[in-house]
Amino acid sequence: RALHDAESRDAGKPQFARAASGAGAAERQARWGALRSLAVAAPGPAAPVAGQALISYESYLRGKGLAPLADKLVATVRAADQALAEARDNSPAKLRSAARRLVEVTALMQGDVATALDIRIGFSDSDGD
Repeated sequence: RALHDAESRDAGKPQFARAASGAGAAERQARWGALRSLAVAAPGPAAPVAGQALISYESYLRGKGLAPLADKLVATVRAADQALAEARDNSPAKLRSAARRLVEVTALMQGDVATALDIRIGFSDSDGD
């Protein structure tokens, strides 16, 4: 009974603090757009010019002959992109799905991509702290 009363009282309240204004979705899209542009190349036939534009991880991987890993990165980023687009309505279930897809991107970047590019992630005694 107490649970039912609490659910009734909270029925009209947004589940997320930013859900009422819609600012959360716009901010997520802006942040994701910046990260996505670092991960995958912009569509089109032209490659970025070194020293004049950012080179995406995808392009760098392809340049090192690691096309299968680049393809995996593109597929993972596209899945996250789709999940975030679907979560624009701030639905809790869709936000959880988008969060899972972002975790997949993070795991791929920290695991396979970092290893392939010989990038060390972490802290050591020589970090100066």
